[in-house]
Amino acid sequence: MKFNINKLSTVINEDFSGNYKAFATEINVNSTTVYRILTGRSNAGEKFIANFMLFCNSKKYKFEDFIFLR
Repeated sequence: MKFNINKLSTVINEDFSGNYKAFATEINVNSTTVYRILTGRSNAGEKFIANFMLFCNSKKYKFEDFIFLR
């Protein structure tokens, strides 16, 4: 599974005015983790995925729109 970085970036830009640190705080992960995912330096881990799924549910986003299944 790989995240759709463009779609994730759009959410961060629209919901958090481009502030990935505020997004990280919202989903309770380290901002460094978000930065590494956005820049392709790291894949999303279990904590990021679980917390992002909860975020999607609370915002009525479809989690499936944010991932690519290999």
